[in-house]
Amino acid sequence: MMLETDKEFIEGLSVLFSTQLELSQLEFQKKQLRKAEFKALQAQINPHFLYNALNAISCVCRENPSRARELLLSLAVYFREGLENTSYVVSLGDELKHLDHYLELEQARFEEDLQVSFDIRADYGCLVPSSILQPVVENAIKYGSDSQGRRIITIRAWKTENAVKIEVSDQGYGFPEAAVSLWKSGFEGTNHSDWPMWTSA
Repeated sequence: MMLETDKEFIEGLSVLFSTQLELSQLEFQKKQLRKAEFKALQAQINPHFLYNALNAISCVCRENPSRARELLLSLAVYFREGLENTSYVVSLGDELKHLDHYLELEQARFEEDLQVSFDIRADYGCLVPSSILQPVVENAIKYGSDSQGRRIITIRAWKTENAVKIEVSDQGYGFPEAAVSLWKSGFEGTNHSDWPMWTSA
């Protein structure tokens, strides 16, 4: 005959296991939601980028057909990589290669008004969310011009004690300090332990 204490112990274990299972399912759903959000973001970016890229290539076609061919090949590689890549995360090296194809097309669009420099000495072997850099760089190109209309972008990566940090900077006017403070206050008290090991500025 089962003792009352044994019964209570077994019931307690069943509640604990049930709670752990629910938490595990919740974490899985959160990860799936993050993946869906990134896919939705990529779907919004690509049509806008495609329109601008084709406009730039059409202008190059008149003056330099061979250069236009190179740009079309870069555009094809850019979209092929995007379509073939089904991973949520990729290596930093692969992400930078993908970014190179994007920047080649933007360079044809803005010509000498766009200058991009990299300060990344090596692929540190870290993983980043797929296509995370392109929208950040696109934003810097779109809004980060100086008073003369030049777009000077710097992309840096460096190791810290337990992370690799990535920074995208431009020469734009930036955000008002009040807006930055308001944005930062929105993260006070939040748990940062599940944030990815990359940053941008």
